[in-house]
Amino acid sequence: MDTIESSGNAKNARDGVENGERGDASTNSTMTTGSVSRRAAVLAAGGGVGALLASGLVSAAGGTAHKHADHKAPNTELLEAAHNCSLTGQLCLNHCLESFLAGDTMLAECAKSIVAMIPLCEAFVVQVANHTDYVDGLASVCRAACVDCEKECRKHEDHHSICKESADACAKLVAMIDNMS
Repeated sequence: MDTIESSGNAKNARDGVENGERGDASTNSTMTTGSVSRRAAVLAAGGGVGALLASGLVSAAGGTAHKHADHKAPNTELLEAAHNCSLTGQLCLNHCLESFLAGDTMLAECAKSIVAMIPLCEAFVVQVANHTDYVDGLASVCRAACVDCEKECRKHEDHHSICKESADACAKLVAMIDNMS
Protein backbone atom coordinates (compact mmCIF):
# COMPACT_ATOMS: atom_id res chain seq x y z
CA MET A 1 0.00 0.00 0.00
CA ASP A 2 1.30 3.44 -0.89
CA THR A 3 1.24 6.10 1.78
CA ILE A 4 0.57 9.69 0.88
CA GLU A 5 2.78 11.74 3.12
CA SER A 6 1.64 15.13 4.24
CA SER A 7 4.83 16.49 2.64
CA GLY A 8 3.22 15.82 -0.75
CA ASN A 9 4.53 12.49 -1.98
CA ALA A 10 1.57 12.19 -4.36
CA LYS A 11 3.81 11.28 -7.31
CA ASN A 12 4.63 7.87 -5.74
CA ALA A 13 0.94 7.18 -5.18
CA ARG A 14 0.10 8.23 -8.76
CA ASP A 15 2.89 6.04 -10.14
CA GLY A 16 1.58 3.08 -8.13
CA VAL A 17 -1.93 3.52 -9.56
CA GLU A 18 -0.52 3.69 -13.10
CA ASN A 19 1.27 0.40 -12.44
CA GLY A 20 -2.00 -1.30 -11.44
CA GLU A 21 -1.65 -0.86 -7.72
CA ARG A 22 -4.68 0.32 -5.78
CA GLY A 23 -3.84 3.38 -3.81
CA ASP A 24 -6.65 5.86 -4.37
CA ALA A 25 -9.26 6.78 -1.77
CA SER A 26 -12.15 5.24 -3.71
CA THR A 27 -10.65 1.74 -3.56
CA ASN A 28 -8.55 1.76 -0.43
CA SER A 29 -10.18 2.76 2.81
CA THR A 30 -6.88 2.59 4.70
CA MET A 31 -5.13 5.33 2.69
CA THR A 32 -3.05 7.31 5.10
CA THR A 33 -2.43 10.97 5.58
CA GLY A 34 0.74 11.80 7.44
CA SER A 35 1.61 8.80 9.55
CA VAL A 36 -1.95 7.91 10.73
CA SER A 37 -4.39 5.98 8.56
CA ARG A 38 -7.94 7.23 8.13
CA ARG A 39 -9.31 4.05 9.66
CA ALA A 40 -7.14 4.48 12.74
CA ALA A 41 -8.17 8.13 13.05
CA VAL A 42 -11.88 7.28 12.83
CA LEU A 43 -11.52 4.45 15.32
CA ALA A 44 -9.58 6.67 17.70
CA ALA A 45 -12.17 9.43 17.44
CA GLY A 46 -14.97 6.94 18.01
CA GLY A 47 -13.16 5.50 20.98
CA GLY A 48 -12.68 8.99 22.39
CA VAL A 49 -16.38 9.74 22.07
CA GLY A 50 -17.18 6.39 23.68
CA ALA A 51 -14.83 7.14 26.54
CA LEU A 52 -16.44 10.54 27.09
CA LEU A 53 -19.91 9.00 27.11
CA ALA A 54 -18.82 6.23 29.44
CA SER A 55 -17.18 8.67 31.85
CA GLY A 56 -20.39 10.73 31.88
CA LEU A 57 -22.44 7.66 32.57
CA VAL A 58 -20.07 6.51 35.27
CA SER A 59 -20.06 9.88 37.00
CA ALA A 60 -23.84 10.13 36.69
CA ALA A 61 -24.19 6.67 38.21
CA GLY A 62 -21.71 7.40 40.97
CA GLY A 63 -22.54 9.28 44.12
CA THR A 64 -26.22 9.17 44.93
CA ALA A 65 -28.53 6.62 43.35
CA HIS A 66 -31.15 7.75 40.86
CA LYS A 67 -34.55 7.47 42.56
CA HIS A 68 -37.50 6.60 40.36
CA ALA A 69 -39.82 6.66 43.35
CA ASP A 70 -39.64 10.46 43.21
CA HIS A 71 -41.17 10.50 39.72
CA LYS A 72 -44.85 11.29 39.44
CA ALA A 73 -46.68 8.46 37.70
CA PRO A 74 -48.99 9.46 34.83
CA ASN A 75 -52.72 8.87 35.13
CA THR A 76 -52.78 5.92 32.74
CA GLU A 77 -56.56 5.53 32.86
CA LEU A 78 -57.00 9.15 31.76
CA LEU A 79 -54.33 8.71 29.07
CA GLU A 80 -56.00 5.57 27.75
CA ALA A 81 -59.44 7.22 27.72
CA ALA A 82 -58.13 10.25 25.78
CA HIS A 83 -56.19 8.04 23.37
CA ASN A 84 -59.20 5.78 22.86
CA CYS A 85 -61.40 8.81 22.20
CA SER A 86 -58.98 10.01 19.53
CA LEU A 87 -58.60 6.56 17.97
CA THR A 88 -62.33 5.84 17.92
CA GLY A 89 -62.87 9.30 16.49
CA GLN A 90 -60.43 8.51 13.67
CA LEU A 91 -62.40 5.37 12.83
CA CYS A 92 -65.68 7.27 12.97
CA LEU A 93 -64.24 10.01 10.75
CA ASN A 94 -63.21 7.35 8.23
CA HIS A 95 -66.79 6.06 8.25
CA CYS A 96 -68.05 9.62 7.62
CA LEU A 97 -65.65 10.05 4.70
CA GLU A 98 -66.75 6.74 3.19
CA SER A 99 -70.36 7.92 3.46
CA PHE A 100 -69.44 11.16 1.71
CA LEU A 101 -67.83 9.24 -1.13
CA ALA A 102 -71.06 7.28 -1.50
CA GLY A 103 -72.96 10.57 -1.81
CA ASP A 104 -74.44 10.59 1.72
CA THR A 105 -73.73 13.84 3.56
CA MET A 106 -75.93 13.07 6.59
CA LEU A 107 -72.80 12.69 8.77
CA ALA A 108 -71.29 16.08 7.87
CA GLU A 109 -71.85 17.68 11.29
CA CYS A 110 -70.60 14.52 12.98
CA ALA A 111 -67.40 14.67 10.91
CA LYS A 112 -66.98 18.35 11.71
CA SER A 113 -67.18 17.70 15.46
CA ILE A 114 -64.76 14.78 15.20
CA VAL A 115 -62.24 16.89 13.30
CA ALA A 116 -62.33 19.38 16.19
CA MET A 117 -62.12 16.71 18.89
CA ILE A 118 -59.28 14.49 17.64
CA PRO A 119 -56.36 16.96 17.83
CA LEU A 120 -57.51 18.21 21.23
CA CYS A 121 -57.58 14.67 22.64
CA GLU A 122 -54.14 13.97 21.15
CA ALA A 123 -52.74 17.17 22.66
CA PHE A 124 -54.35 16.30 25.97
CA VAL A 125 -52.61 12.90 25.96
CA VAL A 126 -49.21 14.59 25.52
CA GLN A 127 -49.87 17.13 28.26
CA VAL A 128 -51.15 14.54 30.76
CA ALA A 129 -48.29 12.14 30.02
CA ASN A 130 -45.74 14.87 30.65
CA HIS A 131 -47.43 16.52 33.65
CA THR A 132 -47.33 19.96 32.05
CA ASP A 133 -48.85 23.12 33.42
CA TYR A 134 -51.38 23.07 30.57
CA VAL A 135 -53.31 19.96 31.63
CA ASP A 136 -56.14 21.78 33.41
CA GLY A 137 -56.64 24.40 30.70
CA LEU A 138 -56.55 21.86 27.91
CA ALA A 139 -58.82 19.51 29.87
CA SER A 140 -61.66 22.03 29.74
CA VAL A 141 -61.25 22.61 26.00
CA CYS A 142 -60.92 18.87 25.30
CA ARG A 143 -64.00 18.22 27.46
CA ALA A 144 -66.06 20.77 25.50
CA ALA A 145 -65.04 19.20 22.18
CA CYS A 146 -65.93 15.74 23.49
CA VAL A 147 -69.34 16.93 24.69
CA ASP A 148 -70.06 18.34 21.21
CA CYS A 149 -68.75 15.23 19.48
CA GLU A 150 -70.78 12.91 21.70
CA LYS A 151 -73.92 14.94 21.02
CA GLU A 152 -73.47 14.64 17.25
CA CYS A 153 -72.51 10.96 17.33
CA ARG A 154 -75.52 10.06 19.47
CA LYS A 155 -77.77 11.24 16.63
CA HIS A 156 -76.44 8.40 14.47
CA GLU A 157 -75.68 5.65 17.00
CA ASP A 158 -78.77 3.60 16.05
CA HIS A 159 -77.66 3.45 12.41
CA HIS A 160 -73.89 3.28 12.72
CA SER A 161 -72.12 1.26 15.43
CA ILE A 162 -68.93 3.32 15.09
CA CYS A 163 -70.90 6.45 15.96
CA LYS A 164 -72.05 4.76 19.18
CA GLU A 165 -68.48 3.70 19.97
CA SER A 166 -67.20 7.21 19.40
CA ALA A 167 -70.00 8.74 21.50
CA ASP A 168 -69.27 6.28 24.32
CA ALA A 169 -65.53 7.04 24.18
CA CYS A 170 -66.25 10.77 24.37
CA ALA A 171 -68.66 10.27 27.29
CA LYS A 172 -66.06 8.23 29.19
CA LEU A 173 -63.37 10.88 28.72
CA VAL A 174 -65.76 13.64 29.78
CA ALA A 175 -66.55 11.70 32.97
CA MET A 176 -62.85 11.16 33.67
CA ILE A 177 -62.06 14.84 33.12
CA ASP A 178 -64.90 15.73 35.47
CA ASN A 179 -63.31 13.49 38.11
CA MET A 180 -59.75 14.83 37.73
CA SER A 181 -58.22 15.78 41.03
